[in-house]
Amino acid sequence: MADILLAGACVVAIYAALGGFAWWLRREMEEIVNDLDQNLALAIQKVITNHPLADMEPPNPMQMFLMDMIRDNVGKKTLVTQSRDDAGLFTASESES
Repeated sequence: MADILLAGACVVAIYAALGGFAWWLRREMEEIVNDLDQNLALAIQKVITNHPLADMEPPNPMQMFLMDMIRDNVGKKTLVTQSRDDAGLFTASESES
């Protein structure tokens, strides 16, 4: 009977120790995440205020024209797949014949 009580007490002590460890680990993780959150916020704020591209001049009209021309011509390309015959060889397309 004493052995069962001793084993039960050991099990309860182990669960209590694991519970205490989990509580401590959760508290430490929250503290680390809060510190990381503050550090990231400060870093983002510093990057935004000190970024060299923040005071960049706007594009001139010629650059805008070239950008519009490129944007208009990029989307017009279509993919044409070559058809194959039963042997797996490429066949001539209708436009080539």
